[in-house]
Amino acid sequence: MSTPSDFDTQSWRYVETGFEAERAACNESLFAVGNGYLGVRGYFDEGYPGPVANATRAAFLNGVYESLPIEYDESAYGFARNCHRIVSVPRHRFSLQLDGQWLSLAEGDVLSHHRFLDFRTGQYQRHLTWRSPTGHTVKLTFTRAASLTQRSLMLARVIVESVDYTGPMRLASALETGQGTGNDIDDPRKGGSIPASHWQRVQQEQTGTVSAVQYRTCNSGLHMAAAMVTTGPEANAEAFETGSDLGNHYDIDARAGEQYSLETVIAYVDSRVTATEELVSRARSLASEGMDTGLAALLAEQETFLDRFWSNADIEIDSDDGAQYAARFALFHLLQSTGTDGVSSIAAKGVTGSGYDGHYFWDAETYVFPFWLFSDPQVAKNLLEYRMSTLPAAKQRARELGHEQGALFAWRTIGGEECSSFFPAGTAQYHINADIAYASRSYVRITGDQAILREGLAELILETARIWIGLGTFSDEGRFKIFSVTGPDEYTAVVDNNYYTNKLAQMHLSWAVEVARLMQNEWPDDYRQLADAIELGEDELAVWQRAADHMHLPYDERLGIVAQDDNFLQKPKWDFANVPKDKYPLLLHFHPLVIYRHQVLKQPDALLALVLEGESEDVDLKRRCYDYYESICTHDSTLSTCMHGVLASEIGYHQQAYDYFKNTLRVDLDDDHKNTYYGVHTAAMGGIWMGAVQGFAGLRYGQGRLSFKPALPEQWRALTFKVRYQQRQLQVTLRADATHYKLLEGDTLTIEHHGQPLSLTRGEVVSKETAR
Repeated sequence: MSTPSDFDTQSWRYVETGFEAERAACNESLFAVGNGYLGVRGYFDEGYPGPVANATRAAFLNGVYESLPIEYDESAYGFARNCHRIVSVPRHRFSLQLDGQWLSLAEGDVLSHHRFLDFRTGQYQRHLTWRSPTGHTVKLTFTRAASLTQRSLMLARVIVESVDYTGPMRLASALETGQGTGNDIDDPRKGGSIPASHWQRVQQEQTGTVSAVQYRTCNSGLHMAAAMVTTGPEANAEAFETGSDLGNHYDIDARAGEQYSLETVIAYVDSRVTATEELVSRARSLASEGMDTGLAALLAEQETFLDRFWSNADIEIDSDDGAQYAARFALFHLLQSTGTDGVSSIAAKGVTGSGYDGHYFWDAETYVFPFWLFSDPQVAKNLLEYRMSTLPAAKQRARELGHEQGALFAWRTIGGEECSSFFPAGTAQYHINADIAYASRSYVRITGDQAILREGLAELILETARIWIGLGTFSDEGRFKIFSVTGPDEYTAVVDNNYYTNKLAQMHLSWAVEVARLMQNEWPDDYRQLADAIELGEDELAVWQRAADHMHLPYDERLGIVAQDDNFLQKPKWDFANVPKDKYPLLLHFHPLVIYRHQVLKQPDALLALVLEGESEDVDLKRRCYDYYESICTHDSTLSTCMHGVLASEIGYHQQAYDYFKNTLRVDLDDDHKNTYYGVHTAAMGGIWMGAVQGFAGLRYGQGRLSFKPALPEQWRALTFKVRYQQRQLQVTLRADATHYKLLEGDTLTIEHHGQPLSLTRGEVVSKETAR
C-alpha cells in the first residue's frame, strides 16, 4: 500500500511502502525510469504475489515502432492506412534462488518492502526483506537507472544480504526477449498489441557474460539490438538460454551476515542511427564500455547531470500542500520522457507505457515545449528538428488530402505518417500545423536563434502555412473563413470557423510572412533558393497577409463572448444534471454524434486560444468567455484543468486557479482518470509547469518579450523559478507582498510587470508588488 504521504520530507522522492495490488500497474508507470530514448516500467523483478490487472512487464525505445494496417469495413480515399505502434523491447530482471527455492512473493513471507524514485540521483531503488518457506531471511536492494549521460544504457544492480542463511545461493541476471505482456481493453486511448510475427528475432547469442539479441519489425523496417553485460561476486558465472530468456547465473556459497551483488549494464541501439549489420556489435561494445566505466561512475555522472538540470528547471514552492514534491515528480518525468536526438519527440505517455501506441500529438508543442524552451532551449530545438525530419511525410499527407501544395502534419504518428483512423477527431484537427508554427515562433523569438530557419525550419513554416488558403476562402464581406475542421475540443467535430483554429491560423500566416521577409533581408540567396524549390512567389505571400489581416473570428454579440465556431452556441447544452457521473468520460459511453449535437466540451478550445494568443484581448472578455465555457466542460481530457487554471489566474479567479492546479498536480499520483497504468500523462505534466509559470506568475511571451502578471496563491508562501531568454537567465520569486526579479546571466533585460516596463541589470534584485 502507498503511504498517506507518498513523498519524502525533502520532496525529492516518490515513495511506496508495502504492496497494494490495485495500484501495482499504475505504479509501474509512476516508478518507470527513462532518459528520453529508453524507458523501463517499474515492475518487480520477481513478479507479483498474485494476478495484477493491467500489469505490463515492458521496456520501450522512443520512436521504435511497427506499422500495422488499419482495417476498415468501410473505407474512403485519404483515410489513414497504417497505425504506428511502439514495440516492447527486451528488458532485464534479476532472480534469486535460496536453498533451492526461487524468490517469489506468492510464497514465504514479505517482512518489509519499500521503494522510491529519486529525482536528484535518477535512481529507482526497491528494498525487500523476504523469509523463504524454509524459514531463512534475506534482504534485497534493487537499483535501476536509465543513464542521462550515456543514453543507450540501462543500469541495474541487486544486493542480497543473507540475514540468517548459510548455504547455496544462486543469483541470475536475465534478458527477457519476448514481447511485454499487457491487456487490451475497449478504450481508444489504450495501445494495442503487436502480433508476434511482426517482431522477429534476427540474432541471439550468449558469449561468456555478454548476452545479445537483435530484432526487426516486418513493416516499418526498423531493427534494434540489446546487449547485456553482468559482473558478479565470483568468477563462476554460467551462461543460460531458457525459452526467450538468456543471461548468466552465479552460484554462491552464502554465509549469514554477508552481502552479495550483481551489476548489469544493458545497451540499446536501433537502425535509425546505426547500420543494421553493426547493431549487435555496437550494442556489445557500448555495454562493455559501460561496465568498464562502472556503475558507480555512471551513477555519479547521473547526479552531476541532474544537478545541472534542477539548477535550471526546478520550481521551488514553499507550501504545506505537497505541491513541491508533485511538481518535481512531473518535471523529472518530463526529463525522462522527452526525446533529445532530433529524430524522436515526446509521446503522450512518454516512455512509461504503450498508451496511445506511443504516438506523438500536438501535446509535444503546446504543453511540453514551453517547459523546455525556458529551461533548456537545446531540447526545444531538438523537438523542432523532429518535425523538420518528418516534413516529407507531411507533404505527402497534404497531397492525400487534396492539397496541391504545402504540408500537413499528422495528427498522431511516430514516423510521420497519419495514424488516426477516426478522422473527425484526428485528421480534421488541422490546427496541428499552427501548433507547430506557434512553437517555432516562440523558439526563434525567445532564443534569438534565427539560424535554425536556414536549417529547414523556414521551409516547414512556409509549407505548412500554405494549407490554410486551401481550407478556406474570402467571403463576400472580405473575411477569410476556414471550413470543416476540428479544434482542440474533440467533443465538437468538423465545424466551420473554429475560433482556436482561425486564431492560430492567423498567427501562422503572419509568422510565415515575417519569416519570408526576414530571410529576404538576412539571407537573400538562401531565400531565393528555397522559394524557387517550393515555387513560392510574392503573390502568395500577399494572399497570406490578406487572409491573416481579415481572418474571421466568430463572436457572439448577445453573450459578449468569442464563439467556439459558427454553430456551437446554437446547440442545446449537455444535460449535466441528469447524466450520472459513471457515464464520464463521455467518449466511452455515448456515440460521437450524440456528443457533437450538444454544447459540451472535453477540454478548453476557445479558452486555449485566449491563453496562447490573447495578450491583446480585454480581460473582461476573457472573464465572460471563461464563465461560459468552463461551465460546460467535462474535463474528460487531462489537457483540460491546467489551461483552465492558467486563464483563471489571469482573470482573478485565484481559488479556481489553485484548485485546477492542484487537480493537474495529482492527475497521475492519484490516478484520477483510472488509466495511468498504461503510461503517465506527459502533457498534464507540462501543464504543471504552465500552471505555475504562466498561471500564477502570469508569464506571456507571444509577442517575443517576457511579460509577467504575478498572483501568488494564498495557500503558498513563495514560488521561485528560472527562465532563459536570449542568452540570459532570469530568476523570479513570488511572495505574498512582492515579486522579486533577479537577472542571473546576460546583459540588461527589459521585461513587463503588470503591463509596466521593468529594466533589470545582472545581479540586481528588483521587487514589485504581487497581486492576490
